[in-house]
Amino acid sequence: MSRITHHGQQVLDDLLSKANDLTHPIRNNGNLGLEQCLRQLCGLERDLYLHHHYIDSQFLVLWDTLALVEAPAARLQADWHQRHQESVAASQAIEDKVRTLIEHSAPQADDFTCAICLAIFTDPITLPACLHTFCKSCLDHANKTVCPLCRSPFRLQDCSVNVSLSNFIRFFFPPEPDLPSKPCSRRRSMIHAVVRQWSVRPPARKASIREERPRSFWVDQRYNQELLNLSRRSLWF
Repeated sequence: MSRITHHGQQVLDDLLSKANDLTHPIRNNGNLGLEQCLRQLCGLERDLYLHHHYIDSQFLVLWDTLALVEAPAARLQADWHQRHQESVAASQAIEDKVRTLIEHSAPQADDFTCAICLAIFTDPITLPACLHTFCKSCLDHANKTVCPLCRSPFRLQDCSVNVSLSNFIRFFFPPEPDLPSKPCSRRRSMIHAVVRQWSVRPPARKASIREERPRSFWVDQRYNQELLNLSRRSLWF
């Protein structure tokens, strides 16, 4: 800035000396009009130079200021970018944790599958003695007074549909209206037929080596085998 001021002052001094040199001969001749015109021209040249000098000085000041602000601006931009990346990473981590929590907390169909019909509970009944749960229709067709899993005794008339569990299952495992329900119904009816068949005491037979064991043992064995075969064949219904 001082260099420009010194140079400008030198130019102004040169312009003033030039104006005096031009007007001195005219002043001696007494031509005041021409002298005044020359002085105005020299003044115009001085004003143009001052204007040019002012514009240059303002641009230099702006350039120097920009250089002073550029480094903090770069640091500010880098800091903002880092904070942005940290915020995005933290948000993504929270989103992943919430997604994992939801996936692990979501009910699984295997936890709400009837052990008799191997399908999602329908009108579930929880036995009060052992807390095992079965479909109401499965217990009706089984026509037994003991739990199919643990043989704990119960009375069907003392049991009722677990409404809360039924609503829970209906909410998380709603029936799909577009898919026909015949395969599931067919599988249930076949399993119920087997249950009814083996719920009736078989007729007396001649003694054999097999009957050395209690009759209930062979009935349970055949009953379990039939259920196993039906569960394997259910994939084809």
